[in-house]
Amino acid sequence: MKVTTEKVGNCQAILTIEVEEERVKKSLKEGARRISKRTRIRGFRAGRAPYHIVERMVGKEAVFDEALEELSSQVYREALEESKLEPIDRAEMEVVSREPLTLKMTVPLKPEVELGDYQSIRVEPQEAKVEDVEDKEVEEVLTALREERGEWVPMEREAQKGDLLTLDVEGRADGERVVGAEEGEYILRLGAEVPVKGFPEMIEGMKPGEEREFTLPYPVIHPNADLAGRKVEFRVRLLGLKGKHLPPLDDEFAKTVGDFESVKELRERVESVLQARAETRERERVAEGVLTAMTEQAKIAYPPAILERELDSMIKDYAQAVARQGFTLPRYLEVVGKSEEELRRELRPQAEERLKKALVFSKFTENEGIAIKDEEVDREVDEIADSYGDQAEEMKKALLSPEPQRSIRSRLFSQKALERLVEIGTATHEKEGEEEKKATKFKVLTLEDVEKEKKSKKGG
Repeated sequence: MKVTTEKVGNCQAILTIEVEEERVKKSLKEGARRISKRTRIRGFRAGRAPYHIVERMVGKEAVFDEALEELSSQVYREALEESKLEPIDRAEMEVVSREPLTLKMTVPLKPEVELGDYQSIRVEPQEAKVEDVEDKEVEEVLTALREERGEWVPMEREAQKGDLLTLDVEGRADGERVVGAEEGEYILRLGAEVPVKGFPEMIEGMKPGEEREFTLPYPVIHPNADLAGRKVEFRVRLLGLKGKHLPPLDDEFAKTVGDFESVKELRERVESVLQARAETRERERVAEGVLTAMTEQAKIAYPPAILERELDSMIKDYAQAVARQGFTLPRYLEVVGKSEEELRRELRPQAEERLKKALVFSKFTENEGIAIKDEEVDREVDEIADSYGDQAEEMKKALLSPEPQRSIRSRLFSQKALERLVEIGTATHEKEGEEEKKATKFKVLTLEDVEKEKKSKKGG
């Protein structure tokens, strides 16, 4: 076997492999034997038909293709060992000639990334101060907490946003009944598109016992092909109405939310949570700004194969997104009049940007020596488990299984990388003391932590 190696652009190499004649003949015989094992040939037991009989029955091309499938894998592996190439994906194969058998393998190699002077990148931080947390946001959170603990109460009034309605619904298109629900429960959410856009607005203001009739068009792009693009005549009767009775915002309510003695304490915690989220969003904005600038100035080369792999991943995500709307990807593309190839072309610029950022991020973490030690994972496991109080040991056992361990390690790795990006981006802006810097973390307190703290204290 003769092998020549040529490095070409875009992180690829071409292996030209010339296979000796005797080896090709042997592979052809082995290919014919495999065909005869799975193909019934009269007069011969499985795998025992002579080569010329198999060739006459299935054709020279079929025998050659069968032989080439196994032979090409063998000689490719041998050529890689000889050339010392390290592919990162499957190679593309081309048959240059059959006599002598010569194969050309285009091998995708590891991407090459030069980051440049990323240490000089700066992003102007926008400080998020406690007083910047708007009272409106605080009140929205407190109202949401009250709604979680509210009770549905029958009411005799007009239907309004957030009410729980009991409806008798019938919808007809061209005289055919296409929508129907008897005594179905329906939460009135304005702007919602269930069962169709405009429906919530048409029933807003109804009173128990009232009946309304109206016509609404269904969109052309709709999971239900029987409804897509049709106008439906609705008849709706409001059978009953319930509104949420919210508990008063007082100290007793605060105690039901968590380990709080007063509304004042609860409000302060909500403010701190919102403040922490604002600070986290700002730090993430800075980190993203640094990574974007780093990508723009970097020199990046990669084989086309990994871009196609990134596109495959995006197509998969796209298919999952349309599945949540009730479509298969082929059906969705059929409705919008688009082929998968056209979709790939549309997504290609986004895939290129995503791939480049991923390659730059990987090179950055490699340059900075960012890694997570086992003891760091162990500390995080202990911290999470301890927050569960009486269930701490049980939670710890669950967190020590492989999947949670990988998830925790990945999250810690991302946090450490983001912290380093922020340090770079704000190097000339930070004036805090070292203790203040140490106190600034990506971990954000959420309202769920309130319940965990309560359990932890009770457990202690």
